[in-house]
Amino acid sequence: SIDWLLTNRLSDFNTEWNTTYRNLPLFSKLLPLLDQQNSNISHADVLTAKYLLIANNIPSIELSNNIIDDLFKASPKELPYIFRAIGVVLRQVQTTNEDRYKLIESSINVFNEIDHRTPVYWPCLTMFCQAISSSITDITVSNILSEWFTHMFERSKHVSGIMNVLLESIVPIWLHERRIQSSHLSIVVECVIFGQTYQKDKKQQWQAEQLVEQDESVRLLIAQTHITPEYRYDRNVRTLMQLFLLHMWPLLHSVQQNEIIMQIIEKHRLLASKERRPRFCTNSLEHRIMFRALQCLLCLTSIIQDSSPLQIIYDYVVETLIRENEPSLRLLSEWILVRLISQDRTTRLNDLYGYLQDAHRYRTGAVCAWISISSHMTNLLTDRMDQIEYINKIFGYISPLLIHSNFHIRTFACSTMVKLLEFIESHNLENETPYEAYRCFKQNDEKSELARYITKLQSLFLYQFDSIRDFSLETIFYTLPKLSLLAEDEYLWPEWFIETSQKLHMTFSISVHNISTILQSCQAGIWRLTAAGKSDIGPNQDEESSSTIQHKANPYPVVESLDDTELRGSIKRTQLIVVASLIDKQTNLGGLCRTGEVFGVKEMVIGSIRILEDQQFLNLSMTAHKWLRIKQVQERELKDYLIDMQAQGYTIVAVEQTVNSQSLYEYQFPEKTLLLLGNEREGIRADLLSLVDVTVEIPQAGVIRSLNVHVSGALCVSEYARKYLNFMK
Repeated sequence: SIDWLLTNRLSDFNTEWNTTYRNLPLFSKLLPLLDQQNSNISHADVLTAKYLLIANNIPSIELSNNIIDDLFKASPKELPYIFRAIGVVLRQVQTTNEDRYKLIESSINVFNEIDHRTPVYWPCLTMFCQAISSSITDITVSNILSEWFTHMFERSKHVSGIMNVLLESIVPIWLHERRIQSSHLSIVVECVIFGQTYQKDKKQQWQAEQLVEQDESVRLLIAQTHITPEYRYDRNVRTLMQLFLLHMWPLLHSVQQNEIIMQIIEKHRLLASKERRPRFCTNSLEHRIMFRALQCLLCLTSIIQDSSPLQIIYDYVVETLIRENEPSLRLLSEWILVRLISQDRTTRLNDLYGYLQDAHRYRTGAVCAWISISSHMTNLLTDRMDQIEYINKIFGYISPLLIHSNFHIRTFACSTMVKLLEFIESHNLENETPYEAYRCFKQNDEKSELARYITKLQSLFLYQFDSIRDFSLETIFYTLPKLSLLAEDEYLWPEWFIETSQKLHMTFSISVHNISTILQSCQAGIWRLTAAGKSDIGPNQDEESSSTIQHKANPYPVVESLDDTELRGSIKRTQLIVVASLIDKQTNLGGLCRTGEVFGVKEMVIGSIRILEDQQFLNLSMTAHKWLRIKQVQERELKDYLIDMQAQGYTIVAVEQTVNSQSLYEYQFPEKTLLLLGNEREGIRADLLSLVDVTVEIPQAGVIRSLNVHVSGALCVSEYARKYLNFMK
């Protein structure tokens, strides 16, 4: 019987037993016998056979009392069978609450010891999540499960895919039960803002996955095998939980609804109150989490019926708008306020008038936001008398801002005034409003700086989007992040919402696709936050994300030299590559860059191209970085890079003092030379020295036995150039 189990069931474990075999008395008698020691059968075979029986509900007079002992004794390969069997035991009515708690606690302790890098980790995680799914709504184990969920959230920050496996097991149970424990609300909130920022190599892997997925045969294979590409792991979590929240919201108690809103707000407030350095703001993890929190609050404004939670959202977003100075976050706040003001115009329109009247008390970004909100309110007013009343009032508050001392405020005020005038014309309200007094603003000198900025601002999505027409999941989660210049791995495609909702039969009131295509033709935001904290104006779409031309993934970012046709003929370039990825100090890198450009180096390799924005580097390089090809190879990538260059025929020459070092002035450089320079203090690592072909050192006569790395590099580059540039000729 054991042989039959191991031979016929292990290969097809997920298939249910044939009814004929399930009811055979032989198997129900076999289970108690497997608890007895049998020297002829291996312990692993006994465990596997026993838990195959338990997992398939083979009836027995008395279930094994030592299931927890077996759990701790089992090897990793046997654990998936035991976890599945435990799931069956947890679902049995006769299992007491005490036994259920002990089983879950022991299973958690065993599972947490499994290394995620082992092959058995994912089968164990899948089986364990399925085992505990039946107890997810059990109040007696809700606390211990909540603690484990928190632990898994922390682990998922370093291991992608964990939350996907967990949610695939527990979300269907919540949907079936039509309820969720209050202690698990934090799971929903964490998943709504879930996602990490990843290194360049991981993004390039995902880019390759997306390119491969464009092939129809590959898409069909993925659909048939239910394989989820890794680039969708984190984004699938957010897609699933956003839909789950929209579907479950009417079924939640008011206390639970308020708790979710407060937790989302608290997540946003915690990050918003931190001091953020400008160069790390845009597309940082903190920025993305705040953006996701506002996206969720925006969606909730369409399904919340109670005025109390809406007022909580309104008060907090007003607070955020006054404080926030990041354009993409401010835009979502504006949209939330436009929707909330329209739901309670009597009170909240007066708030809008008050903020515009006291514009001198607020920072520029907040004032521009209130002006922008006022430009969208006319689309929400359907009654002609309400439109006339609003326009007459808002003109009185906008007109003083037309002569404001701040240029940005004047620009937004003029743009809003032009938009209001166009609304008046389209609705034939010229006689009921002060149209004649303000229509001169539509006749600005096209060559003036103000007119040019107004035209640019009106061409952007900031003034083109409609708060009602464009309210869809596509706009909120795909179009706005794209137009706000967020990274591509932040977009949630509308097809994913449809796919997920159909799979789990979830319904919601928000439209998935946008009915209008106006936003698709709009320009992206005019802001781009630079390392120095300045804002550039102009088209800032990332060429890589906006181009429709097929391109190859480049493993190392490159900053190309300027292509000046007048100078191209006079610039001499050698085959020398200088690798400075181990160097830390900006001044040394700046000096090397200048030296490399002067002596015709083909390419300079550094650890991070961010250094090109550093002022100390710029002071030393003297614009040399504009004429020299610069490549980024991080220190952790350096070993692979050197191996690649050797394969391309380059001789790696390291500047280092070793027992086999040759004198710089005696060594004959090959034409295809890669010069490797060491760190200022540590020199060149031993694992890198093992890859080099030659080490050279500079003869010295003084007491001090070292030179500055910039000086050492300059001497080597000069010695190479003396041979290959033919200066004497």
